[in-house]
Amino acid sequence: MTQDKISTAVTQQAALLDTLARVPGAGGQLVGIGLQVVEIGALDARGGTGEAGADHGVGQANDLGLQVMLKQHIWLRHQSAERWRGTIGMRSEPEWQRWFANYGEFILHYAELADRTGVDLFCVGVELARAARERESDWRTLISQVRQVYDGPLVYAANWWGEYEHIPFWDSLD
Repeated sequence: MTQDKISTAVTQQAALLDTLARVPGAGGQLVGIGLQVVEIGALDARGGTGEAGADHGVGQANDLGLQVMLKQHIWLRHQSAERWRGTIGMRSEPEWQRWFANYGEFILHYAELADRTGVDLFCVGVELARAARERESDWRTLISQVRQVYDGPLVYAANWWGEYEHIPFWDSLD
């Protein structure tokens, strides 16, 4: 690791601690720590923030007595008003199966980290509107798999505009 990268990492860690330290003074009790993942191609949901960064953020928040929700955000490489994570969709059943296998691998990895680090709340998805509407069975399977590795409450973060009313698996969450 170069000196520039080390300096950047130290600065980011100090900024995180400073931000988290302000939360209790503002009356906050829970923070969300996001896992940023860039969709690589149309079918893959791998990559992202990294376990060390998530683990560090959870530890800092816990040290300050804050509760933590761990959640993911998928960012598309070429995002627009018409193309965002809520429009992710596949053209065939094999493509959907591949996408959910990759997404499930990512989510299960971080669900294990959430359980190991004592995260208070785990979010299985964020604003994946089309996938949520069209793939109820896949979501129910994934939620069941997450419950096998994470012992806390599970949520899904629906978009406020036109998605939250159409989530068919709300009853599988806490």
